[in-house]
Amino acid sequence: VRQLLAQALQAGVTYEGGDVGSLLEEARRQLVETDAVNKQVFVITDNQAVAWETLKEGENRTRDNAEETDDPEERKRAAEAAEIPVIVVDCNRAPKPNVALADVEIKTTIPVAGVPMKAVVQLRNASSVEQSRVIELYLNGEKVAADTEVKVPPSDTAVAEIVFAPSRGGLQEGEVRLAGKDGCPADDRLFFTIEVDPAVPVGIVVTQRHEIPYLDDSFYLERALKPINKPNWAIRTSVLTVDELATEPLVNYKVLYMVNVPALVPETAARVASFVEQGGAVFWIMGDEVDADAYNDMNEQAGRRLLPAKLNPVRMPELGGERDSWSVSWLNQEHPALGYLVDPPSLYQSVLVYKYVPCDTEEYADAVVLARLDGEGDPVLLQRQVGRGSVTLLATSAHVGWTNLPLRPIFVPLAARLTFDLAGVAPAQHQSIAGTPLVVQLEGAMSAGGIEVLPPSGAVIRPELESEDGLPREFRYEDTHDVGIYRFRFVGAGQGTQIAYAVNTDPDESDPTKQPREELEKRLGETPVVFAENPENMAATFEMLRKGRSLAELFLAAVLIGLVFETFISNWFSPKEKDQQARYIPGRPRARPSPATSG
Repeated sequence: VRQLLAQALQAGVTYEGGDVGSLLEEARRQLVETDAVNKQVFVITDNQAVAWETLKEGENRTRDNAEETDDPEERKRAAEAAEIPVIVVDCNRAPKPNVALADVEIKTTIPVAGVPMKAVVQLRNASSVEQSRVIELYLNGEKVAADTEVKVPPSDTAVAEIVFAPSRGGLQEGEVRLAGKDGCPADDRLFFTIEVDPAVPVGIVVTQRHEIPYLDDSFYLERALKPINKPNWAIRTSVLTVDELATEPLVNYKVLYMVNVPALVPETAARVASFVEQGGAVFWIMGDEVDADAYNDMNEQAGRRLLPAKLNPVRMPELGGERDSWSVSWLNQEHPALGYLVDPPSLYQSVLVYKYVPCDTEEYADAVVLARLDGEGDPVLLQRQVGRGSVTLLATSAHVGWTNLPLRPIFVPLAARLTFDLAGVAPAQHQSIAGTPLVVQLEGAMSAGGIEVLPPSGAVIRPELESEDGLPREFRYEDTHDVGIYRFRFVGAGQGTQIAYAVNTDPDESDPTKQPREELEKRLGETPVVFAENPENMAATFEMLRKGRSLAELFLAAVLIGLVFETFISNWFSPKEKDQQARYIPGRPRARPSPATSG
């Protein structure tokens, strides 16, 4: 008992979420294996509703497990476990006022150093009175924005927007903090990461180069992808001719822009199709050199791996007709590259198209339309996944002969955002919850020389990679009990090859809502439940349960631990003022998987 009390006193607040439901089932399973006469489970808890969410509503999970097995002995043990009484020792007390940081999202047109970005921060007020808090924003350990004061209504949320601009490129480690003190310091910090100036290698393929640069079909595109003449711009462009494409190592590029080029010969088309299947992105831009029938034949010979749709002959307004152009009437706001470009609508509605290549998606059910023209609603921008890569098509030109798109304000951010998205380096923010495993998909040379893990503690861990067919496919890191930035460096995969994940507390843990007794009884089904709402006086509860003396000492230990845990658990929202630095205790991960992957 003394050892248990010492462990309880040394324990601090864990960053992981509580899972009383799973622990209860495990406790009952272990009790079934004992020879004790009296079997009861004491749950010492503050009855936070989120901690019970893993219990199925209206039925008992242990009894369900019995019905799912054909083993008679297992069915018997599961049914017996379901009948073990549960004594809930309620340590819930009125919490101190608390405001939690629930979420942070970084929004940017293009992830480039010096270009303003916006941190959208969500706060949650768990108290019954309005709270006023000050938000601080740090990047790479330095404060980069003025303090922002936010008023959060009682029992509600509020959103604050903080503008900042990274001063350098590379991987950025950020943190949002709440200044001052409140009921729970553990939820006053949120971490985030963002990649700035990712140096995406892009190939721009043209038929030939003109002596007068303005006449090049790629003239406007080249300048949109590099609007600022500086050596470390986020996109590195190389211009190739179609003839050079036949021998150029395509592995050197993430994205290929095919700008008004004739249909590729079969050998080159096969190389480009293989580039797409292995994770590359090809972006077709139409023009006078494009023959719809030749393009369709090229795509069929390549196994439909080059185009997102079937092409039809060029369309233009009829002579003497009422229409002299079409305008872009719709953008797909669900696409990650376009979501920030839909407001105001005039940003894209001012784009006029004088000629375009109609696209038929009837035979391409997996094609996604990203933009449409007015009139009949023909697609003008389409995309389709092929293997591990993608093919995208702009049905009009990137020069002023077919459209005014290159002259409109949307052109530069549109080209840049699509490029980052196609290359898999859009400002992705890898975030996860403490206790949830991080899974990294290993591609190409990422696993060639092994992997190094740098957790928030600053240690360097070099785990062994498990291989499948001699080649590691993914890396799974389980030890995410602490919050902060976790870096994964890939040794031998090229300078600077790394991925970073921001691990934070589960925002649901900041909700102190108590689990109603009726709801808990419903979740436990037919299991006998006893509620002990006064941990300081357990005599009545013991009298109710007493049927022998074999477990008396165990019950006494549970009560003593409960008296200690009352302070520990309820202080999650009512900590002592001197205990402002949260610590973690090793715990089991929550059952929720993390979708975090590279790219």
